[in-house]
Amino acid sequence: MHLGTAAREVEADPEIAYDALYAAARKALTAVLRQQGLRPTRAGGHEAVIQATEAQLVPPLGAVLRPYRRMRRQRGKGDYMASEGAINPDDVLADLPAATAIVEAAEKVVPEMPVYVRRR
Repeated sequence: MHLGTAAREVEADPEIAYDALYAAARKALTAVLRQQGLRPTRAGGHEAVIQATEAQLVPPLGAVLRPYRRMRRQRGKGDYMASEGAINPDDVLADLPAATAIVEAAEKVVPEMPVYVRRR
């Protein structure tokens, strides 16, 4: 759904489009953790999501996950920079394939992820 929003809004509202593609990637990675009974906290935020998934999925998915942090910074420009045009349609078009790849990878690995069991 978010990827569709990103594609649909790329010209009309690139900041919303970029936020949507980033949200798709973040939620996909969060789904990997949720499948295992884990959840990121506010303390770690979005960085905790990528750290936890990288710890489990790199390798083999390092190349797929690599753009996430850059996308996070780019999304921050749209959210926190005062000037209009911090995000443009080219930014969305450049990163939509990366966000799509993250979502597709998560869809493949979620069913395979074991539930995390904390050993005492």
